[in-house]
Amino acid sequence: MKKYLLLVSLLFILTGCANIYEQSYDYIISNNLKVKQEQKNTYLKGYKFYIPMGMNLIGDFNHNNVLYSDGTKYYMYVDLVSFYNNKDNKFDFNKNSYEY
Repeated sequence: MKKYLLLVSLLFILTGCANIYEQSYDYIISNNLKVKQEQKNTYLKGYKFYIPMGMNLIGDFNHNNVLYSDGTKYYMYVDLVSFYNNKDNKFDFNKNSYEY
């Protein structure tokens, strides 16, 4: 019983908590993005990236990644050919465009 009590007390001492109730959303997001940009948690063939907590990678089909979160599917295409050839894909911004 003493071992369990010691283990639980060490768990509370070694883990950190932060009070976010008095901080603005902009501050919380910018702080979180600074830390998470350096940490990659998903490694695929030829590249790696960070997937936020609560979002899952369903599949990688020819670099068309399907992500899932809260009942919504997100599709992300990774253009490795342009990346490796240092090609800059610029296009004109159109506010009326549905796909932009």
